[in-house]
Amino acid sequence: MKRTKLILELYPHHFPLSLILEILRVVLFTNPIYSTFSLGLVLVCISLFCILSNFHFAATAQLLMWEL
Repeated sequence: MKRTKLILELYPHHFPLSLILEILRVVLFTNPIYSTFSLGLVLVCISLFCILSNFHFAATAQLLMWEL
């Protein structure tokens, strides 16, 4: 729990910013393989954001539903 607070204090805008950049990469890549990898990274970033917000069940369900 202390590590989570430390991460959020050090990088409060890092996860939403990286999420927005990855969403732009999904749309702007012309190669569908790169776009697919970027979409997977977007889903992982959303799960990390849920884990850091203490929504562990939502993060697990999201990874299981979309990544498998």
